[in-house]
Amino acid sequence: MKPYLFLAVLCLPSAIAFGQTHDEEQRYQDALAAARAGNTQWALGQLDQLKTQHPEILRYLYDYIQILSWTDQSEAVIKQSQNLDLKQTPVYVLEAVAKAARNTGDFIQSESLYRLALEKSPARFEPKLGIGLVFLDSGNYDRAIAYFNELTEAYPQQIEPLLSLAYAYEYRRDFASAIKQYQKVIAQQADHSGAWIGLVFALKSSGQYEEALSIAKQHRLVFSDEEWAEINWDYAAFLIRKSERIATGDPNRYPEMDKAIDEVNANLVSVDTLNLNDPQNWRNRATFDLMLALRNRKKMQAVIKLYEEMYAQGIEIPAYCRIAAADAYLYQQQPEVARDLYLSVIAESPQDFNARSSLVYAYLESEQINKAIHLADQLDTEQPNTIQSQDAQGQLQSTLNPAKTATELTAAIMRAYADRLEEGQFRMESLRQKSPYNPDIESKLAEIYYYRGWPRKARQQIENALIESPDHLGLQIGQVKVNHDLRAYPAEERQTHKLYKDFSDDTGVQRQMRLWRIHNDRELKVFTGGGLSNNELDGIGNPNLGTEDISVDSYLYSSPINYNYRAFIHQGWKMGLFPQPEGRGYLQTYGLGMEYAANNVLANAEVHYDNFAREAIGVGLGLAYDIDDHWRVSTYLDSNNNQISLRALTALADEKRATRAKSAQFRLTHRVHESRQFDFTFNYLNFSDNNNRYGIDGTYYERWISGPIYKMATYLNAGYSTNTRDSVSDPSFNGYYFNPAQDASVSITLDNDFLTYRHYDTAFIQRVAVSIGNYWQQHYGSNPVGNIQYEHRWKTANRFEIAYGGIRGYHYYDGNLTESWYMYMNLNLRF
Repeated sequence: MKPYLFLAVLCLPSAIAFGQTHDEEQRYQDALAAARAGNTQWALGQLDQLKTQHPEILRYLYDYIQILSWTDQSEAVIKQSQNLDLKQTPVYVLEAVAKAARNTGDFIQSESLYRLALEKSPARFEPKLGIGLVFLDSGNYDRAIAYFNELTEAYPQQIEPLLSLAYAYEYRRDFASAIKQYQKVIAQQADHSGAWIGLVFALKSSGQYEEALSIAKQHRLVFSDEEWAEINWDYAAFLIRKSERIATGDPNRYPEMDKAIDEVNANLVSVDTLNLNDPQNWRNRATFDLMLALRNRKKMQAVIKLYEEMYAQGIEIPAYCRIAAADAYLYQQQPEVARDLYLSVIAESPQDFNARSSLVYAYLESEQINKAIHLADQLDTEQPNTIQSQDAQGQLQSTLNPAKTATELTAAIMRAYADRLEEGQFRMESLRQKSPYNPDIESKLAEIYYYRGWPRKARQQIENALIESPDHLGLQIGQVKVNHDLRAYPAEERQTHKLYKDFSDDTGVQRQMRLWRIHNDRELKVFTGGGLSNNELDGIGNPNLGTEDISVDSYLYSSPINYNYRAFIHQGWKMGLFPQPEGRGYLQTYGLGMEYAANNVLANAEVHYDNFAREAIGVGLGLAYDIDDHWRVSTYLDSNNNQISLRALTALADEKRATRAKSAQFRLTHRVHESRQFDFTFNYLNFSDNNNRYGIDGTYYERWISGPIYKMATYLNAGYSTNTRDSVSDPSFNGYYFNPAQDASVSITLDNDFLTYRHYDTAFIQRVAVSIGNYWQQHYGSNPVGNIQYEHRWKTANRFEIAYGGIRGYHYYDGNLTESWYMYMNLNLRF
C-alpha cells in the first residue's frame, strides 16, 4: 500500500483520572511525552502496564490504541478495540481503529467507523479524509477521485486531499493529472518533501525521465539513497530503451547509445558511494543494464565478457540479459552458444516472441535450416492478421498486425536461405502485394532476385524502393551487392565506404567492406591435373590422351587498375606420353595479358609464347557481353590455340612441323534462373595441316532438388563436329591426332552436391557426378561412353577456394575403348 505523506495532529489528555496516584500520573505523562518524542516502544510498555493495572481507566487503553496506530500496528489496534464500546469511544480513537481496519482490508468496517466519528464531530476534517482513503485503498478510484475533488474544494488550504487525489490519479495511471496535484501542493508548501518525491516519481512514470532527474538533482536531500538509486537506474533504463528505438539506418544513433552506456557506468560507480540496503542487487541490476546498452551499441565482445563473468560468479542472469548475451554470441559467429541461450529463455517463457524470433536465425546460422523454417512458420501461424483496439469513443477498430508482416517476411526469406528460391520469391511477392511500400519487404525481395541470378532486376527493385526509403540500410547494402555483380566498381566503392563510415558495427556492412577489400587484392588461379590411360601403343585411333598426362596452368592477376582493368601473367606446362613417332610430348606457355571488366562486358587479351615441338607466338581475344539478366553472348579468338590436344602440338607431320591451329568460338547462353540454363556453342579450328574442324555443342542444365544440404541437377549434352580432312576419306592425310571425319555425342550427367560442413564463409562440399551417353563416329559406328567423378571443394574467408578430385572415364577413339584415370586440383587465392 502506498504510504500517505501527512501526520494527524493528536491531543492526548493530561488530566489526572479518577483513581490515579501521583506516581501513576507521572508515568502516564512520561509515556505520552516519550511517544510524542518518538520513543513509542517504551511508551507502549508503560501504557500497557497502566491499562492492565487500571482497566477501569479507559484513557490508558485509548492512548495505547492511538500509539499502536502511530506505529502502524494495525492488527494490534483491531485486537485492543474489541474491548471497546465503539459508540462511546472518543473520535480520535475511532479514527485510529478505522485506519487499522482500512490497513487490514476491512473497508466496510473502516468506512462505518469514519462515518461514526463524523457523526460525533461533523466539523472534524480527519474522518472526512479517512472516508476518501477507504475509497482509494479499496480500489474504487473513480469514486475516490470524485470525492477528493469535492474535498479539495471544501478545504482548499488542506494539503492531504491534494496528495490523496494525486495518489488516486497515479493508481489510474493518469500521471498528467497526478503531476498537477503535486504541483498544487508545492505551490502551497514549497518545502513539502513528499510532494517533491511524488512529483518526481509521477514524472518518471509518465515517461518524462529527463525532467524527473533534473528536479531530483535540485532537491537531492529529500530523497533517500534507495530512492535516488531508483531514479537514476530507471533513467538509465529509459536511455537504453530510447536507443533501442532508434532506426538501424540512422547514422546518428551512436551518441544516444553512448549516453546510455555512460549513465549505466556512472550508476555502477555510485553503488559504493550510496547507503543502499542491498548494494549487490543494485550492482547486478546496473550490470544487466550495461549488457543491454553494450548490445545496442554492437560492442558484443564486451557483452560476452560481462555475461561470462557473471555466469562464473553464479549470479542468476535474467532472461532479457540472456537474450542480449545470445545476440552477442550470434553477432560473434557463435550460433550454437546463442541457440542454447535462446532456448534457455524459451524454456522459462515458452511464448517469448523476441527469443523465438532470434532463435530462427540462430538455427539458420547453426545450419539447422529445417528447424529455422519450422519455427518461422510456427511464429507466423500464431500471429493474427489484424489486431483489435478501441478508439476514443470506445468503438472496436481493426488494424493490420505489423508483427504478422514481420513473421511472414521471415518465413519467406527462410525459404530463400534454404535455396528454395522459387517458393521464397512467390511468398515475398505475395507479401509485397499485401503490404506495398514496405522497405523491409522490398529489400528482401531484391535479395531473392539477386540470388536467382537477376542482378539487373534486383537493381531496379532497389532503386524504386530507395525513392520512398532512401535511408533504409538493407536496401543500401543490397545496392552495393548488385553494383559489384554488375561491375559498377566506382559506385560500389563510394557506397561501401559511406556505409562503413556510418554503420561500421553492422555485420552486413562489415561483410561488404571485407569483400571490397578482397576484390582489390591480387588473385592467383592454378589448374593442375594428371592421369593415366590404357591407350594402345600401336597408335591405333591416335587418341588425344597420352598413356600418362600431367598439366599445370597458372594465372596471376594484379590488383585492379583504375577500377576496370587487371594485368595478368600466364604460365602453363603440359606433358604427355604418346605412341611413336611422337613419344613424349610437351608444351610450355608464357602469356601476358589484360582483363577489362565493366557493366555488361568482360573482355581479355593475351599475348602468349608457346614452346612445343616448335616455338610460336599467339594472340587470344575474349569478349563476353550480357544482354540482360538472361542472355549472354561470348566469343574467343586465338591466332595460335594452345588448348588443342598435346598430341596435335607434337605431331611430326608435314615435314616434321608440329600442328598448330587458329580458333574461333561463339557461345550463346540463356539463363532462366539459378536452376535452369541453356548453352549453345559453335567452335571452329583451322589447323596448320589444312584441316578445318567445325563443331556445335548444346547443354541443358536443370537443378531438380535444391536444398541447404543436398542438391541434385542434370546436364543434358549433345554435340556434333566435322573435319574437312581425315585419314579414312583422305589417305594422303597423316594426322597424328584424333580427327574423325564426323562424330556426335549425347550424354546425361547426374550431378550431386553434398554440403558436408559450413560455418559462415567456410564450407566443405562433396560432389559426385555420373555421366552416361553414346558416342558416334563416322566409319566406326556408336558405342556407350561415360565417366564417374568425385570431388571435394573447400571455400574459406572469400579468399581461398580449392577443388580436387578424380575421374574414371570411358571413351572410344576410332572404335577402340580407352579407359582413363584423371586426378586434378584447382585453386583460387586472393592475397
